[in-house]
Amino acid sequence: MSHRYKVGQEVSYSPGKLTIAKSAGRYKVVRHMPLENGQYTYRIKSLSELFERVASEGEISRPGQSI
Repeated sequence: MSHRYKVGQEVSYSPGKLTIAKSAGRYKVVRHMPLENGQYTYRIKSLSELFERVASEGEISRPGQSI
């Protein structure tokens, strides 16, 4: 098994309930990260933010696709 999303690919981010809901939206995959709790993780970045986030594969999807 390998990462589902490629570096540079645009994804939709839908964070869990404990994360601020307004952080949801479109992001770009910046870097692949190792497995964490059985899921691949990614560094993602929004054009409207100055920082990167870490998201698990379960928190992101292809734009227009529900998680």
